[in-house]
Amino acid sequence: MLRRIWKDLYNTSKKSVNANNLHNHSVLEGTNTALVNGQNTEPVRLMRYGRNLMNHCGCEIIAVYNIMQLLSKPVPLPDVISEFELNRMSALFFSTCFGSSPKKIGRYFDAHKIAYKYCKHKDDFIRQSDSSELGIVSFWVNTYSKHRFNRFGSGLHTVAFKKDKSAKLTVYNRYNDDTAPREYDNVACLLQDRRFIAGYLFEYPEK
Repeated sequence: MLRRIWKDLYNTSKKSVNANNLHNHSVLEGTNTALVNGQNTEPVRLMRYGRNLMNHCGCEIIAVYNIMQLLSKPVPLPDVISEFELNRMSALFFSTCFGSSPKKIGRYFDAHKIAYKYCKHKDDFIRQSDSSELGIVSFWVNTYSKHRFNRFGSGLHTVAFKKDKSAKLTVYNRYNDDTAPREYDNVACLLQDRRFIAGYLFEYPEK
């Protein structure tokens, strides 16, 4: 693992980013990925993020991509990946093997001049989500690991969601193998007793 992380220190060079971008565009050629429902489904699972594949570490990128689609400001998924690489938004040092940092996601929206609300507390996020139409939320997959050498359990996950007129949520990429979005009654039901990391809330652009 350490050797893999060390190699990843060099994965954000312009040359490697360009190579990944070309590869990722070729993977998507002839396909329609308006919204991504599961990161372990083709063609997304074959795309590269740093030295890793998106099915392993792409949930934050997919959440951002899906929100941009929902905001009617679509950006090709390979280009979202490239921006994450170039701006070193990975979770651990310069390695992408643990995905991206949920707390760095705001940098993307700042660069694209997208307004959002950032929440760092679960109760605040749930409360504010009542009056928001779109969101991204990151959480630890399990409730809490008591193992002395594994305080983070089975990792973190990040999803995007939209709310319909009845206030129910449509959630994208909730599980890696999903081929369709999942529905939840509200944000509290989505999170349940999961440990909250960070959340972003958005509104549909005015027409």
